[in-house]
Amino acid sequence: MALQTIKDSEGNIIDPFGGFLKADFVLLSDGEISGNMPNIEIGFRGIFNATLNIKVGNVDLHSGMYGGFAPNAIHELAKIISKFYTEDNRISEDELYLESAPITKEILENNKNIPFFQEEYEKITGKRKFFTENNLDFYTKTGLLPSIEVTGIQSGYAGEGYRNAIPHKALAKINVRLSPTQDPQRVFASFKKFLKKITPDYIDWDINCDQSGKGVFVEVDNEHVAASSIPIPFTIFSPSAYFVGHTLPP
Repeated sequence: MALQTIKDSEGNIIDPFGGFLKADFVLLSDGEISGNMPNIEIGFRGIFNATLNIKVGNVDLHSGMYGGFAPNAIHELAKIISKFYTEDNRISEDELYLESAPITKEILENNKNIPFFQEEYEKITGKRKFFTENNLDFYTKTGLLPSIEVTGIQSGYAGEGYRNAIPHKALAKINVRLSPTQDPQRVFASFKKFLKKITPDYIDWDINCDQSGKGVFVEVDNEHVAASSIPIPFTIFSPSAYFVGHTLPP
């Protein structure tokens, strides 16, 4: 069963025709295709979005009088963010990996068989470099592992001309994708504990979790997935099981 949800229109179908729609298993798909291979989406990452605020004083200070002496909120925020990942592209806090979905040999074999065209991705995105960890493939990295992305920073003055003042406060918008089996509230608590560990005592800070949603995880050898993976009639292709990096709306 394929379903594209527009507002709450599915209720207009399911409520009056529920008796005709009885099924042992419902498969929701966004219909993505990898190369010429259709995908059966059996996993979605979880998510939370948070706002981190930091303060290093009460007012902005003139750089001529205090430059190089007083803490700069932008510099301090950059230092905090720089500690999110190790040099080998792994989240630096192990606790943020707890309760992640198991990456089995079956999953790795399945994911390596899904076509991935690096040159095409580079052309589409304009990126010249992509990051992974432990030499994992694209689909395992983006579908089964957590990630931390800073999606916005606000501080200081960025208008026309210059304002030679040292910012005393800054904020960052942070998007955290979770392994499909992780609980958003538990990971947020671990992330908050991690921030406390890496933030100096002279910085006042707080973080608020504004949005969150749980992931979905189905084993690749699930009987319903296996039944759905038979070759599509009139084609030479068998669908592949695909762990999706984005999140279903809560």
